[in-house]
Amino acid sequence: MGDGFDCQYDGILGQEFWKDKRATINYSDRTITMGEVVINFDNQTNKVVNETHRLTLKTRTESIVRLPTKSKGHGIISKREIVPGVYLAESLTREVDGHCVKAL
Repeated sequence: MGDGFDCQYDGILGQEFWKDKRATINYSDRTITMGEVVINFDNQTNKVVNETHRLTLKTRTESIVRLPTKSKGHGIISKREIVPGVYLAESLTREVDGHCVKAL
């Protein structure tokens, strides 16, 4: 928001805000990018970037899988097509042993 924004309360910025700002939230390097503005959202950075993890999925099925993560706690995975024909559903997840699992 910049130094000129004086707000003494915490708040939650929703999905519409991020879409409107065309923001990219990168959990690997813990940054939020909006145009030319890049914000670090915590003080830890990951040492491993672009590490490849192989997962074999059955065709024409819906599967719940564990995905590797460096984040801790709960998070939201946005829906998107990660490779042609393979889609991630938007879901609430939590970190367990370095992997995203479905949050109950």
